[in-house]
Amino acid sequence: MVFPATVLQSEIDALLGYLPQVRDGDVAGVHDARVTTRRLRETLPLFKRSFPDDVRRVKRLIKRAGRKLGRVRELDVMDADLHRRSIRMPMAQQAITAAHATLARQQESARRKLVKTLDRLRLERRDQLQLRHRRDWWRAFDHTLATGWAAVLRQRIATRARDLSRGIDHAGGVYFPNRLHAVRVAAKKLRYSAELAAAGNLWDCHDALVDLEKTQDTLGRLHDAEVLLNSLETLVGKADVGDREIAILKNDLQGEIAERHAKYLAQRERLRAAQQKCMQAADHPIHRRGPTVPMLALSAAALEAGIIMLGTRR
Repeated sequence: MVFPATVLQSEIDALLGYLPQVRDGDVAGVHDARVTTRRLRETLPLFKRSFPDDVRRVKRLIKRAGRKLGRVRELDVMDADLHRRSIRMPMAQQAITAAHATLARQQESARRKLVKTLDRLRLERRDQLQLRHRRDWWRAFDHTLATGWAAVLRQRIATRARDLSRGIDHAGGVYFPNRLHAVRVAAKKLRYSAELAAAGNLWDCHDALVDLEKTQDTLGRLHDAEVLLNSLETLVGKADVGDREIAILKNDLQGEIAERHAKYLAQRERLRAAQQKCMQAADHPIHRRGPTVPMLALSAAALEAGIIMLGTRR
């Protein structure tokens, strides 16, 4: 079993490791840091019973950084999408070039804002992202250290699974971009919680994770095309570009959106099955024999992770 403390510290270390790449404007570094903030926001609530104040503080910092990372990531994806189209769509080259120029300015501005936000947050500062026990931890919270996190995680998985089910029902089979985006977000959150359950050896969810990831990827690409389509007029702006070129780009994006939507509909039943597997796993946890609160073993694991300070703080 991998204890949440180890997972949390691993994600914190990963985020701090990506920050130099983010400050250099590296596209892959921004993407990896963004994903890590999402994983951290899913892991932190497992410690809320024992570290209520610190969890709120760290989650607030991660959320602020994640928003700025998300904006930069969105622009990077649009830039990559335009580059792919420039290779295979010479008939729309002027429109793509004009959109690229506007996008480059937006990317520069977003990166500057991101770096300034990171400077203010000072995530690299010692103990900025660490959790510490409250003074009375050994009386009120010792049971949550060993077993409480599993109950919290199962509850979150059940909530995420219900949210995904409602999202699938609400999206239906007719194309509604906002509804499909809600399905994507719900699938992503459920996937991250399920990954934590797999790491904690609560259940074997490999097949469900595969289906969640596949559908998330399909809806992610659909969303990217939708964002670019909605931004195209603004990106081209007042450049001397013919309406025909813009129409070519729009038609291509609309075709991709239709293709991705059809693919999602083909994946929908497997997505529903994955959601039901997660719900069943949350309702039927694995029961193990032997002591349920191995405090000495847990304390060693926590110390190794570097996030729990045993004893009373002055």
